[in-house]
Amino acid sequence: QSDTKGLSPRNFRVADFPLAIHADIANRQSVPLTPHLLQSMIGTMLDMQGIDQLQGAIPATVGAIVGGGLALLGGYLTQLRDSSRRDRDLRREKGEELFVTAAQWDKRLFTYMYRRGSVITGKLTYNQVLDLEIADGKENKTEFDRVQMLIHVYFPETRSAYDRMIAARDKVNEVITEHKQAYEKGDRDGRSFHPQFCKQMDEFIDAREALRLAIISAIRSI
Repeated sequence: QSDTKGLSPRNFRVADFPLAIHADIANRQSVPLTPHLLQSMIGTMLDMQGIDQLQGAIPATVGAIVGGGLALLGGYLTQLRDSSRRDRDLRREKGEELFVTAAQWDKRLFTYMYRRGSVITGKLTYNQVLDLEIADGKENKTEFDRVQMLIHVYFPETRSAYDRMIAARDKVNEVITEHKQAYEKGDRDGRSFHPQFCKQMDEFIDAREALRLAIISAIRSI
């Protein structure tokens, strides 16, 4: 019986075709090439050709996808790094501005308090203090506004130290206001106000140093 027995369009393979012909020649029998068998053989060959083409295309497709993904990731990381560097540069610039502006504001504020303290101790009169301030020029309120903005927008971590300094400033101003009211009524002896003034000034000096250190720490952490 021929070795080709059992071949059908369902189980026939192109690789088996030469073996089938060889078996037929050996048995001197012919393989009936029916239209159905021929259609099955052609379909199998086309299927195998399509698989070969697909297998060849898969590595190229995967490579393109991976390469494109890596390119996008690289671009994103570069953009992220550049954006982070710009943010750091901006915060460092604003930190330096805050340090300088806060120092100027602090100097004006301390001078204002020191001169009022001199009136309390009797070393100066209010008229002399006013003459000194006129000579210095108008107080630059912009410094205080700038410090406040920089802290709120760029360095909220220094807010607690800033609030402490503002609270200490207000307490000093309370003593200065009470003394001025007495002074305007004719009581020029400010010795009764001096102990309280010194106490509040000590708290203010501690608070201003705490703010200065907080600003320095914030800049160094950038």
